[in-house]
Amino acid sequence: MANGPSSEPPGSVIILTGEGRDQNEEGVNLSEPVKNYLRIRSEKPDNRGNILGGVFFIIPALIPIFTNDVFEIIPICCLFYLVSATLIVNHGIVMRNWTERMNQARKTIETTEKIPCPTLPQWPQIAGAVSMIAGLIASDYDGIFLPLGIIVGCGFFAYSSWVVIQKNKGFDQAVNTLVNESNHQSESNIALSSLNDLNSR
Repeated sequence: MANGPSSEPPGSVIILTGEGRDQNEEGVNLSEPVKNYLRIRSEKPDNRGNILGGVFFIIPALIPIFTNDVFEIIPICCLFYLVSATLIVNHGIVMRNWTERMNQARKTIETTEKIPCPTLPQWPQIAGAVSMIAGLIASDYDGIFLPLGIIVGCGFFAYSSWVVIQKNKGFDQAVNTLVNESNHQSESNIALSSLNDLNSR
């Protein structure tokens, strides 16, 4: 007599959670330089130090509204300015250290993952420095040249900073593309492994 349908329940299928998949992706497909880059990028300092520094810098300008005694508010204003400078300088140091780590991580990825990173032009910084020096020298003939040179120089420095930001964004997009491709490959491997497990039962 032919056997009827089996009453036994089908074998259980293990469904990988997102957390397990991420661990698999990072452990298998992503190289150490890429994981190190992603870790450092996630540790970017926030702007709370600068914001608090700006608040403490503005407060002394509001104190005269509540008192007319100049000699009484001078020590308080100096204290606020000292706290403001400390917060801003500390944030600058932390940000500089993080930037150096990021630059080193980028250079490593350029070598290991063959992700090109365009060279930054040096002429905006040179032009900015020349403009400020020229404005300082020309101020002996007319005082208007000094602020004019400073404004033009700051414009060149601002353009240089913008170029750096665009370069870093482009590099981050290239790394994100690499990570997405790795994730897609890992998902394909997981699906294939699950299919093989089902077929083997």
